[in-house]
Amino acid sequence: MKTQLEQAIELKYPPLAIFFSQELPEDAQLPSPVCAMLLVAQAAKGKAVAMSHDSCSCSGAASGFGLEQLNLNSFPGGTECFLRFLTVGNKYTEQGRAVITQLKEHSAPKIFLEEFSEGEGFLKTTELAQEWVNSLPTPKPEGPYVIIKPLKDVKPYETPKVVTLLVNADQLSALVVLANYARHGSDNVKIPFGAGCNC
Repeated sequence: MKTQLEQAIELKYPPLAIFFSQELPEDAQLPSPVCAMLLVAQAAKGKAVAMSHDSCSCSGAASGFGLEQLNLNSFPGGTECFLRFLTVGNKYTEQGRAVITQLKEHSAPKIFLEEFSEGEGFLKTTELAQEWVNSLPTPKPEGPYVIIKPLKDVKPYETPKVVTLLVNADQLSALVVLANYARHGSDNVKIPFGAGCNC
């Protein structure tokens, strides 16, 4: 049964609960994702999934979900390659091309190779990317596992830390209006930039 909110904005996917846990729940799978968004996609399809510091091979995902502070030294090529990954890509520098060759030799996933080479284009310059990295909060993990599951499947003893709604632009606009509906002022919503890991 869908909630009033789900019906009103015609959500395609269920609201997702994200929370820390001291133990791995019986109903949760613990895959080893290359990208946190793969876990979000599985949860959106109705599965309970988990992430731990040890199961996550992406520092951005581990940081974005609050398991650790962002460690750019663990990113292929270090800080410089990470900043170019967020911006213009790594194929234009000697260091970047050398790392691309190493990634190919180690059979890195095609999508990661593409984005590493071409850049994600999230920010215009590496200086802006560094400024964004410097602004990230320092996470304080409340347990060894992060659980992501449909909100409707949360058990009475589980307390969501965040509820994530996967929406399109029109639905986001409706949510912004709704957030201001019964509040004073017009700045009750903040929509900062973030990678998928920051959901």
